[in-house]
Amino acid sequence: MTRQLFLSVILLAGWGGSLIAHAQTDGLLQLDDETHRFLQAQQTKGHLPDAFLAHRPLSVYEARRYLDSLAVRDSAEQVLTPGNRQQLARLREPPRPSAGWIQERLPVYDNGQDMISLEGDRYGLQLNPRYYGHLGPSVHSEESSRFVNGTAWRNTRGLRFSGHVGDHLFFESRLSENQWRPQWPAPEEDIQKKNTAPRVGHISFYDKGDPYNFFEATGIVGVRSRHFEIRAGRARNHWGPGQGSVFLSDVGTVYDQAQIRATLGPVQYSYLLARFLDADTEATFSGPDRPSRWGVFHHVNIHLADNLDLDLYEGVIMARDTTAGGSNFDPAYLNPVVAFRPVERDLGSGGNAMLGAGASWRPSFIPNTEFYGQFVLDELRVSNIGDQWWANKWGGTLGLHVVEPGLPHLSARLEAARLRPFLYSQRTGASAFLHMNDLVGHPAGPNSIDLSAFLDYEPPGPWRGLLSASWTVSGRNPIASDGSVVNVGGDARVPSNDRPDRRFGFALLDGVRQEHSRLDAAVEYEILPSLRLTAALRAEHLTDAERGTDYYLSPRLLLNWGLPFQQLRY
Repeated sequence: MTRQLFLSVILLAGWGGSLIAHAQTDGLLQLDDETHRFLQAQQTKGHLPDAFLAHRPLSVYEARRYLDSLAVRDSAEQVLTPGNRQQLARLREPPRPSAGWIQERLPVYDNGQDMISLEGDRYGLQLNPRYYGHLGPSVHSEESSRFVNGTAWRNTRGLRFSGHVGDHLFFESRLSENQWRPQWPAPEEDIQKKNTAPRVGHISFYDKGDPYNFFEATGIVGVRSRHFEIRAGRARNHWGPGQGSVFLSDVGTVYDQAQIRATLGPVQYSYLLARFLDADTEATFSGPDRPSRWGVFHHVNIHLADNLDLDLYEGVIMARDTTAGGSNFDPAYLNPVVAFRPVERDLGSGGNAMLGAGASWRPSFIPNTEFYGQFVLDELRVSNIGDQWWANKWGGTLGLHVVEPGLPHLSARLEAARLRPFLYSQRTGASAFLHMNDLVGHPAGPNSIDLSAFLDYEPPGPWRGLLSASWTVSGRNPIASDGSVVNVGGDARVPSNDRPDRRFGFALLDGVRQEHSRLDAAVEYEILPSLRLTAALRAEHLTDAERGTDYYLSPRLLLNWGLPFQQLRY
């Protein structure tokens, strides 16, 4: 009934009114969509030396400016390959080829990319469906003690509404209702106690064995000018040059935020104020409530040369135990140009501060190649380097991006990450780098070493193929004979105050050794603009030194409309 009502609304809206073509969908790009991937590939090839792509998602206006600059650079058709030129035209100039046949039959896709669009005197509106559904068997290992063979599926449906008013104001809203049965559900006791699961917000009406049932609502209102862009609403962010970020990643669910971006020549400065939520609820007069933790973040991206970029990061998580008087927010951090760490010292607060730096280099003597890295420092005492002091908390990642390595339209990426024990955690859980039950940082988590590989084959036209694989070695917190957790720094959700009564001897990969491998493979075909039919394969293999081995293999068919293919970790 819900699906029939949804389709009826779309068709009725499509028939109603005179629709005027609008040349550009408003709002933000989807993280990891085809435009982001194309721009990153062109920057690695040296064709976008002035683009700022380490802070995502881009607004469609930033992306359009970069696409237009590529077109100008290639005006003599001597820069881009013929295939890249076709992709550029496909992203810049609607209508999309896949919209042609339905335009002849229904009054939709007037502008070639939005199902319904309306444009008037200095305003524009767009309405698009959102759907993400997959179905397939999940075959588990015989010795698995946690899971049984069954069917993995997901049913996500919703709408995206976007638009602009005048030359500077833009907005978008996305709403979806979701039911999801993953291949490896979270432990039952975690879901029933916290009503959440990895990468998911609040789960409603959960009973043992049920699929996840949750809503996701995002919305952004923004103001832009030549040098500034201000956004406020609910969304995700990814700060860093690679697929994985050790500072601020898009692993978890959406969160409330306000941000400012200022672009002045070779420098882009970003400020983010974010409200994160605890996984554990507290009893209030009106019912259970999730306490908030506030985070503020800076990011400065500098083009030192056409082929060399520098990134500087700073962040502080404020929480109920971090500011004077026990408040969970301090207005001093609202100043977008203040240095957070000195303010923290000046206030005498105990917030969880993190500093970071990164760089990316595209050497001229190795064409179509980018080397990049990112490093974060949670806490460090130089005199204790090598002593395995618990509070020497740092993490880093190194990456390599190669575009068209002998095969046109192929992009390959390799990344390695190393994260010390207790990274992202704090004395109490109230100031950890967490949102709901997910890390704000790298998905491998603390006390781990991670290797990842990504292949993306995207020729001009409706086809796309991708492959991603990762291998993670980590040290899990052991469980004592009395059932208590022995904290060796393997879980940022456990407060660092709850560690064993010692300061030294916390080596990387201490605890119960785990090896976790993941694989995602998919082949997509675009039926209509942003509507894709996908054949996918997902597999995981987990070896725990105490619990043994679990693995599964899950082929599935997927239909996604307005939502990119979601990989296991990104």
